[in-house]
Amino acid sequence: MIRMSQKKHLQSILPATLLLGSLCLPAPGYGEQILATVGSEHITATQLSLAMESAPFATRIPSMDEDQQAQLRGNMLVRLVDAELLRQEALATGMDQEADFKHELVNYRTSLLYRKYIQGLRDSIVIPDETDGSMKQRYKGNPDALAAARSTYVSKRFKPLKETRFSELRKRYKVAEYPDRLETDPADDTIVAEGSFFTLRYADFKLPASARTPAERAAREPDRLGNFVEMMLAAQAARDSGVTVDDEVAAYRNEILPQALIRKKEREWVPDEAALRDYFQTHPQLANVPERRHVVQLVLATCDEAQSMRKRILAGESLFELASEYSTDPYGRKQAGDMGWLAAGSGYPALEDALKELKDGEISEPVKTPRGCHIVMIQERQPSRQRGFADIHDEVRQALISEHTADYLEQLAKKYPVKWNLPVRPDKQTAAETGTTPR
Repeated sequence: MIRMSQKKHLQSILPATLLLGSLCLPAPGYGEQILATVGSEHITATQLSLAMESAPFATRIPSMDEDQQAQLRGNMLVRLVDAELLRQEALATGMDQEADFKHELVNYRTSLLYRKYIQGLRDSIVIPDETDGSMKQRYKGNPDALAAARSTYVSKRFKPLKETRFSELRKRYKVAEYPDRLETDPADDTIVAEGSFFTLRYADFKLPASARTPAERAAREPDRLGNFVEMMLAAQAARDSGVTVDDEVAAYRNEILPQALIRKKEREWVPDEAALRDYFQTHPQLANVPERRHVVQLVLATCDEAQSMRKRILAGESLFELASEYSTDPYGRKQAGDMGWLAAGSGYPALEDALKELKDGEISEPVKTPRGCHIVMIQERQPSRQRGFADIHDEVRQALISEHTADYLEQLAKKYPVKWNLPVRPDKQTAAETGTTPR
């Protein structure tokens, strides 16, 4: 969902068609249709589709109606535009040239090469035809058991193969490790391992300060050193064999540039605890936890149908059973009307007005909303309450950052102009042309 603190930003860059939830995806043949341009960079329908497919809510999309899906696509497109604004600003300010950023990319490249090398090593283990045939016979008709047997065969042979291969790599690259130098508290520039292509210093792999107690160092750092050396050896062996990860690293670079810029800005926006306390004092609503209600509902197409169902419920039939059979809300029908715990103020105004007056267990009169006609019941409530600063420290920080982020993105949208080219559903076309909300 769009945060309230982003509202100003959204209104400044987003056309009325998208705010209305009228964005539709083009048919598959339109894969590279440009939906938005940020500066000189395009955001396409393909990018939006991929982002939607990888989103946490992807599995829930089929159960949503057309307007809900359109609103989610609109929100996701805004996120892609925001990320592109931040990426361009990060490049303009030279963040990609900073030492820490380059170091992160080097580590990512090394880890990718390591994983590819290890996967190649595992894939090199071939199950003999005779052994595989025996497995197929033994687990005939049970594909899961056959897959598990094959995996077990490979796993048993992978460990000794890996040990042999890394022993060979240590000799090939003339590796020397100095774990004894970890027994005292070494200086950051202490060399703890070296080879023909690398020099590893203590600062490169040491534990974070919070975990660097003598006991933890003694228990973890020798193994950590060995793991770092193995990763570097595998990565170099992968390079030597022609493995490349340039495309993956480039994609990762583009992905983390916006994050790196926001982290940098956060340090400006929240310089100390005093800034958080000041924000908390000037935004007392953050301390309020609204009433929460465990809501059950049945949604029908018309209020006449809803009134008929209400009479059946009052006569003794189960709201839950009727919702599971008749509700026009896909999620509600699947959950037998149980909508879970909802915060006061999170629903349609008409529903909120009805819920405010309901007693626990009471069946409401039909309530008309854009989704249909609702019959609602509150099973139980949790009263509103006030929290102290310590209880919501992280929420205060996030609220302050979100407010600054919205203003910052609005500034960037002026620096790198955003142009929209959104396909609009025919039933929303009039609204798109006039900027009015269809009724």
